[in-house]
Amino acid sequence: MSTTSAGDHPAGAATQGPLHDVPVDWEALEDAFENNAPEVHSYLHMTTGEVMRVVDGVADPQMHVRIASDTKYLRIEPVSSREQYRWMERFIPTVESTELRGSLGQAIDGKGAFRRFKDVLMTYAEERERWFAFRSERLRTFMEAWLAAHAIKPITRPSWSDSADSAEGAQPAPEEKRVSENKLPDSSPESSDEPAPKSSSAAGRRSRNAEVLRQQLREVGEVLGPRDLDLVVSFGEFLRARRAARGFAHHHEHMMSERREPIIDRVAARFWAPETGGPSHPRFIDDRSLAFEARLAAMGERQQGLGEGYEERHVRDALDHAVCEEMLASLAYKLIAELPAGKRPAETDLARIQSDLGAAAFDRVGGRDRVDQAAAAEGLDGADVDAILRRQALAAWYLDRVVTPVLAPSDEQLREVFRTSAHPFRGQRYEAARPAFARWLVFDLVRTAEGAFLQAARSRVKLVIEP
Repeated sequence: MSTTSAGDHPAGAATQGPLHDVPVDWEALEDAFENNAPEVHSYLHMTTGEVMRVVDGVADPQMHVRIASDTKYLRIEPVSSREQYRWMERFIPTVESTELRGSLGQAIDGKGAFRRFKDVLMTYAEERERWFAFRSERLRTFMEAWLAAHAIKPITRPSWSDSADSAEGAQPAPEEKRVSENKLPDSSPESSDEPAPKSSSAAGRRSRNAEVLRQQLREVGEVLGPRDLDLVVSFGEFLRARRAARGFAHHHEHMMSERREPIIDRVAARFWAPETGGPSHPRFIDDRSLAFEARLAAMGERQQGLGEGYEERHVRDALDHAVCEEMLASLAYKLIAELPAGKRPAETDLARIQSDLGAAAFDRVGGRDRVDQAAAAEGLDGADVDAILRRQALAAWYLDRVVTPVLAPSDEQLREVFRTSAHPFRGQRYEAARPAFARWLVFDLVRTAEGAFLQAARSRVKLVIEP
């Protein structure tokens, strides 16, 4: 029997209590969430909303200690390479071209996945833009969940003209100025010339920012000689390769470490966390349910068969999913019990969430009949499937109520995503596709928010893989 901690991230369950108004610098925060290089540490200033980046080997080590211990700063945990890898996996089925789907599927297999994925999209401008929008939607959900977990209410940042008078004469602290001057380029899996949208007008903002940066780069290039241009190009290629290698290295090392663990047995795993009652109230995941959810993960990638021959990554995803939803469902039950009778969710509301999310899940794998057949292959019946769907509905209700809105996107948001992002409804009229598209988007937002919750909660989870 092996005991493992589910991760090393700080607590991230939704914080109860008063909200803190913070004028968040969204672009800097997004950069911090994308950058998971081990030598880069980012902090959000809880008063100004600025993001400070400290780089090992560049900044004064003592200054790093002071910032980390200063309660005005909150450390930002970037999106893990593993989660960003899942975003690529979810994007691929939305691609219409069979040839491109196959190329992208091959690109993410093995070391160098992020770089190869990006390289494949380089020659498909439209799909590349849809990938940016797709990734941006998930990144925004991740950031909103993180802010909610730390009781932060983002407010509008003051414009330069509003703050110029009050800031006149003010000088940054010496250590802050030194960090800014020594800031290194990003080292996220994606290259810095490919920013993603940051708000509901995401596509437009990203395009404008990218064009401004490209124009600046062109203007600089016009005045440089051949020797300097060669250095600039070489440095850019170095950054691109380093980001891809570092980003996937973390994912690959995690995969390899888990590969040594036995994953499935009659009782596949047990776990506990404060949200589930601690070690005196462990939760159990049996091998049949885990295998069934691994089948569904595989069926979401290929329509042939019933998920036979699913891979270890499908099992790991299924295990993460089960642990996360068990924790969220447990929190949902506690919250419902604490609410006054008049404010508890009606059973019809939970049933509607279960029905909508279930329909979206069935759509992704070819219908309820195929789901029931996959369940039967593992010795499960319809009641077992409904229990998993009920768990999912409670988890989604809690996320929407406490963490970040995911269940009721506005028509404006739906239209924006339908127009700019990747989805399986391209070529259809929005009005005709809206019901199924809304279910698809809500399902994807829920899965993204679950990923954000689990990444923040991993340090509280003790997972035991049974032999």
